[in-house]
Amino acid sequence: MAEKRPISGINEIDIYSDLNDSDINAISALQKVLDSFPDYVLLIDEHHHIVMANDKICINTGKEPKNLTGKYCPQIIHGMNSPFPGCPLEDSLKQGCSVEKEIFDPAYKKWFLSCIYTTELRTKKNLRIYLHIIKDITEKKISQERIKYLSFHDKLTGLYNRAFFEEELIRLDVKRQLPLSLVIGDVNGLKLINDAFGHEKGDELLKKISKILKDCFRAEDIIARWGGDEFIIILPRTDEKNTLEIINRVKTSCKKNSTKMIPLSISLGIFVKKDPLQNIKDIIKEAEDVMYRHKLIEQQSTRSSIISSLEKALEERDYETKEHVKRMRDSAGILGKELKLSDAQLDELNLLATLHDIGKISIADNIILKHGKLTEDEWLLMKKHSEIGYRIAESSTDLALIAKGILHHHEWWNGNGYPYGLKGKEIPLISRIISIIDAYDAMIHDRPYRKAMRKEKALKELERCSGTQFDPELVEIFVNKIFLKK
Repeated sequence: MAEKRPISGINEIDIYSDLNDSDINAISALQKVLDSFPDYVLLIDEHHHIVMANDKICINTGKEPKNLTGKYCPQIIHGMNSPFPGCPLEDSLKQGCSVEKEIFDPAYKKWFLSCIYTTELRTKKNLRIYLHIIKDITEKKISQERIKYLSFHDKLTGLYNRAFFEEELIRLDVKRQLPLSLVIGDVNGLKLINDAFGHEKGDELLKKISKILKDCFRAEDIIARWGGDEFIIILPRTDEKNTLEIINRVKTSCKKNSTKMIPLSISLGIFVKKDPLQNIKDIIKEAEDVMYRHKLIEQQSTRSSIISSLEKALEERDYETKEHVKRMRDSAGILGKELKLSDAQLDELNLLATLHDIGKISIADNIILKHGKLTEDEWLLMKKHSEIGYRIAESSTDLALIAKGILHHHEWWNGNGYPYGLKGKEIPLISRIISIIDAYDAMIHDRPYRKAMRKEKALKELERCSGTQFDPELVEIFVNKIFLKK
């Protein structure tokens, strides 16, 4: 007969005293088989005492097999003094089948277990013994929960996505949820932020707006990212007055959390469903129309604020000072009047003189302010500033009229400039004017990479490059009719 394992202590029983020799021999032989299992294996009696545990359980609990036999199972496995509701072993015994459960061990670690009820043995005194195989499915469950989370949430903001919103809209579009308020929001200035500072800053803006929405709306409200820069919120059992109070909280929080460079602003439109017969799609359309009306007003202010911030940031670069901008405007005005440009053209020229290098805001300081010669790679990055400036200008109705002027102010008369190699009068007139004025001002003032030259020498340099880099007619007017008059 196989040797009995010693057992002692409170809540323990002498399992082997109730087994006949054939039972004990069979269990001892089974122990070796079960020790090779990769899963947890337990033999327990109907009173929840351990008859046998395989090596996997011994390793996990840090106990020797002899110290587990006869012990009270809930105490060993869960740290509990009695079976508890939802215990996988208890449920498996009651149901006579496999169960999956979420549990916490004595150290409060969360586990997911699949308890597989396999068979029942009986002792000579008719004591029931049950064999359970317990699989640790924690990683599988966490992975499933993650997939489920991603299927209903927006990855960037953590808010619900459009698919989840549409399901919730069906669930909440019922009479008992009336009045049902819908809010649609559109972030102001996102495209301009993306173009000026890159998509990382744009993503940061979206995340900040999302946090404000989560903080200001209520736990029962469904907040979803509807599209790229659009959000939509369902407020069940909420009238217009209460919805407007929440929207005012959002606006206040946006102002509080804005920075000089990146103002936080979202245009919001609301519409309330009061009648069960109203079509929910019509409600969404009404809320969207209200939002767009607000956006026409609010976006202009946001863009102006961003443009103003960009101008200030550009001025903070060592050589893009207020004095440089003033000189550029003055010279542009003089040359523009000499060319008999219209008032509208003079306004465009004045604006271009101020913001022709706006794209440099996205170029790193170590390139912009470098004292030595730029490397080939650095020069390629520097040359992108005219295209970046073009995208920034295109994003703003205030600047769209000078977008092409910004894009082409580094084109050469002979076609050797950038970005498109335009030549002659293919290059916009205001670009040709600004290129001369900018080059002259750069030559007669210190730059990080060289000292200023005398005005006479700078004028000669313009004449030398006339017909290659610069429009020869404009150079002649600039040199002979403007500076000879001084």
